[in-house]
Amino acid sequence: ATTGVFTAPVAGLYQLNGNLSFALNAAGQRGIRFSAAGAAVCEVIFLPSSSFNVGMSANRVVRLTAGQTVILQGFQSSGGNLDYTTAAAYNNFSIVRVGP
Repeated sequence: ATTGVFTAPVAGLYQLNGNLSFALNAAGQRGIRFSAAGAAVCEVIFLPSSSFNVGMSANRVVRLTAGQTVILQGFQSSGGNLDYTTAAAYNNFSIVRVGP
């Protein structure tokens, strides 16, 4: 089972890649961010549309220490509950170590 939390096994540079897609709703804003050790390291905010789902991507290279954790977070301000779209291709999180 996955926890949604990545823990860096060794120190180095890591490429963070994340995608989220919210269900159709024209109210408020949508956002996606990476948090490393509790601090945002990349954040993208979108205004929604009344005619299509909002898909968002965030990518960032960050330096992590061994044992440091990273999570992908989605947020929205529609004023109520708002689901993610159900297609796994639109909601994913990957991390690749790209350097020492």
